[in-house]
Amino acid sequence: MKAIHVILAVACAVMVAGAAVAYCYQPGTGFSVSDDGSGSATVSVSGTLPAEIAYRLLSGTEIPERIYLFLDPDYTGGFVSYRDQDKMLSSLKDMMSDRGYCTVEFIDSERLAQLCTDPSAAPHKGIMMISGAIPANVYPDVSNNGLETWMSNGGTVYWAGPDMGLYRADADGDNEKVEGGGRFGDAVNNSDDKPFLVGKASPIADAMGFACGHAEYGLKADYPGSVVLGLYDDYSSLSVVPAGLGRIYVLGCPMSSLDVESLYTYVDMIVCGITENTVVKDTGRMHKGYGSDSFTVSGIAAGDILYVTSGKPVSVNGKVFGL
Repeated sequence: MKAIHVILAVACAVMVAGAAVAYCYQPGTGFSVSDDGSGSATVSVSGTLPAEIAYRLLSGTEIPERIYLFLDPDYTGGFVSYRDQDKMLSSLKDMMSDRGYCTVEFIDSERLAQLCTDPSAAPHKGIMMISGAIPANVYPDVSNNGLETWMSNGGTVYWAGPDMGLYRADADGDNEKVEGGGRFGDAVNNSDDKPFLVGKASPIADAMGFACGHAEYGLKADYPGSVVLGLYDDYSSLSVVPAGLGRIYVLGCPMSSLDVESLYTYVDMIVCGITENTVVKDTGRMHKGYGSDSFTVSGIAAGDILYVTSGKPVSVNGKVFGL
């Protein structure tokens, strides 16, 4: 009997060790680029297991130097719970890190107010707001909207929710509707009834795989000066509009309703710095087998970026290369 007990103990230990290996061993995929300045570049892909690889060659991008994620338990707004905001923004930060973008910082309302009143802080930086309402200390009245000041100084805003400026959040977490405060007015689909479904993909959405087909808070697709980056019909699931020296991205989908596929592609667009001026010059896919592999991309000009990702249908990780 003792021999049997020893055998069973050894078997259990082997099974536990095997499970530990199974759960801990997650070989990743790495990328590197060799660019000799001749208009083509060789992309080397490392990794033990097979993977689906995609690339996009882009011009006219502006990658933000830093992105601030607004999260404050005292100014939650009334559209997305604090818990959901925390979960969603934390996921976005992790996804950015998986793509090699690590200059991401959480900020509260006090820090947000400091940034919006410092002209030197805005250029090449972005603020992400998914609460749907601007804190009262940043937006005391219609003529004094801190986010508008931020954009006029060259900053970027990533906005999700009803028309920016339509609602102000107080310190109790409630919303106040601000008459005449909306930036886009009737051009935003502030629908309380049902989701506005969209089906046509813009060239950027097609190239990047953007999949959100809802536009509850979408901007009119033909809004003057705007460029559709997402799926659209009358309204757009993602638009970008120049504003002052900066710009605003209007996400038509409430962040709480975005599925993983949409989140991944939204992050892809952010880390690539896709703007109203971005042109997709080339795209491609390949299947990497076991071990390392490589491929060549041509048609490269100075200032282009090459974005290489792994995963299908969505990108699990990736890396941006300036060329």
